[in-house]
Amino acid sequence: MSSNQRVVHCNEKEQGKLLLFKQGINDPINRLSSWSSEHDCCEWKGVQCHNTTGRITSLDLNSIMYNESASFKGEINLSLLLQIEFLNYLDLSANNFTNVSIQPSHNNITISTKLHHLDLSYNQYLHIDNLHWLSQLPSLKHLDLTSVNLEKETNWLEIVAMLPKLLELLLSNCELNNIHSSLKYVNLTSLVVLDLSHNNFNSEFPQWLNLRKIKTPCATQEPTQRINSKLAGKSLILSGFRYPFQSRGIFQKALDNFSTYLLYLLEIISYFEFHMDANWIPSFQLEDIDLSNTVLGSKLPAWLYTQNSLHTLDISSTGISLIDEDKFPSFVAGIEYLYLLNNSISADISNVILSARVIRLDHNNFTGKLPSISTKAVLFDVSHNSFSRGFPNSWVNWTELFYIKMESNKLTGELPPDMSNLTELLFINLENNEFSGKIPRMPPNSEILILKSNQFEGNIPPQLCNLSDLYILDFSHNKLSGSIPQCLHKIANTVSGEIEWSWTIDLSANNLSGEILEKLFRLVEIRSLNLSHNHLTGKIPNMIGDMRNLESLDLSYNQLVGEIPQSMAGLTFLEVLNLSYNNFNGQVPQGPQLQSFEGWSYVGNPELCGVPLTKNCTQEENLHKTKQHVEDNSFRDSLYLGMGVGFAMGFWGLCGSLFLSRTWRHAYFQFLNHVVDKIHLTVALKFRNFGG
Repeated sequence: MSSNQRVVHCNEKEQGKLLLFKQGINDPINRLSSWSSEHDCCEWKGVQCHNTTGRITSLDLNSIMYNESASFKGEINLSLLLQIEFLNYLDLSANNFTNVSIQPSHNNITISTKLHHLDLSYNQYLHIDNLHWLSQLPSLKHLDLTSVNLEKETNWLEIVAMLPKLLELLLSNCELNNIHSSLKYVNLTSLVVLDLSHNNFNSEFPQWLNLRKIKTPCATQEPTQRINSKLAGKSLILSGFRYPFQSRGIFQKALDNFSTYLLYLLEIISYFEFHMDANWIPSFQLEDIDLSNTVLGSKLPAWLYTQNSLHTLDISSTGISLIDEDKFPSFVAGIEYLYLLNNSISADISNVILSARVIRLDHNNFTGKLPSISTKAVLFDVSHNSFSRGFPNSWVNWTELFYIKMESNKLTGELPPDMSNLTELLFINLENNEFSGKIPRMPPNSEILILKSNQFEGNIPPQLCNLSDLYILDFSHNKLSGSIPQCLHKIANTVSGEIEWSWTIDLSANNLSGEILEKLFRLVEIRSLNLSHNHLTGKIPNMIGDMRNLESLDLSYNQLVGEIPQSMAGLTFLEVLNLSYNNFNGQVPQGPQLQSFEGWSYVGNPELCGVPLTKNCTQEENLHKTKQHVEDNSFRDSLYLGMGVGFAMGFWGLCGSLFLSRTWRHAYFQFLNHVVDKIHLTVALKFRNFGG
């Protein structure tokens, strides 16, 4: 037996239960195609088994990385899943399930007592009216029902109190209305994280929370609500409680009783104002602070600089415009998750070195060169600032970065020549800067490339054709030249429906030339194609009708010629069309789709006629009746002469070519439409019928 061969296989009964579960749900894009009896269930997508016993231990079917249309739907049959005896992890979050089915337990049914992680969050259509089944899960440590409707479950607190090992309870946005005042004592001594944000509580919180309803009528008085120091050692989330109060102030005395434990203030909906003495030094050291959407004043509060153990800092949308440029570099140096977005901070942070994994500095007024970031950064967003110069030299160390957004700055210079070495980078947005030079080879796993509104020049790199995961390509408003790469259609070969971005190609407002090759229209899944404001020539290939998912098409301001293909009438999803200012001729294809657009979609094509244009095709033909009649006589004379010399040669030379060659036939009839009148067409058709 080889070393890489599986020693154990999954349990047959457990495999059967998963197959029954699959039958009860809707899988729009067949994500569970591997779930079949032909494959060992330990190899199924989302399934993990114990290495030695083969028993299923984990089921992860979350849809966080998928478009809503690709999410699972239907009913969650928990009765089946909870019969998987050793299941300890279950994640069905971010789907579109609508109901939970759970049957009463029977003596002959074994319910998993190992389950310690249950996540049904962000199933926006899911309603659960009864949570009593939770009491059958004594090992549960993490319960996340965020955004699940629990409006009809009035005994939720009594039920979760029966879970002796529960550490994290996340019930944000669950339509909870009340906490019974009779519940003075509940057994949640193990609880570490509690999130009850975005609910509709209108009663006092029980003794175990050590919270009292705020009754202070105005912001100039200290609230009577206190958070008791008995919570020391716990993780407290005050997350957007909807209290019926008028006070808008949180004062330092309300925090004085905290000792050294985690305080997590998460999105306080009422936009509290923090009033602290300038010289106040708190007695606690916090690990995570989220004061987003509060009012901190124009300066970053001095007390924040005293927090030396921060792991997460979120002070986004707090109205800050000033920071202490001497203290700031050392203050943020060790923070892992840094969110300063949506403020008006004006500062030069060129000398700041950030070790954070997630960095959000966007929508401020930061200046100078970009700050240095560490090798462990995964997200770097500095968009909508006033940073200048180019990429920092440290870019070669961005080995874990998957998201970079530098949109709307004043960045200059050329892009690094070896960006293709950043193999983890998926999202790149450098829009609206002053980058120049040629576009280098892009990271091989790129999904979104936005280099819009810069000064890039030269040809579009053919290496793009190898980016099999590319969904959005926007090189518009640059100085690119040459032709559109012939191989660009290759990115369609491996496009997966699993992550359903709005697939877009925008090469508009450049200096591109040449014909639009037919191969480009093999991108049948594309949603938006914009090639406008270039110097493209030739005709629109008939193959464009195969792009059945096309929603937006802009070919305006080019030098395209010929007729608009009739196949475009079948683009039923098309909502935006602009073919203006080209040299199209003939009639706008008939059908409800193309004729439903306004006239501006076709303006600037003087030889076009028909609805929705005011130029009537029949009237135009009558204006040229005399000229066409002369051409008709010339045609007849030549035809009769040819018949007199040799019928067979004349017949098969003209009409036989029309019958046998579709290309010749189309070219000939196109010629008829533009050079001769209806008499010529009638004669040609009679000859065709005679020869047939």
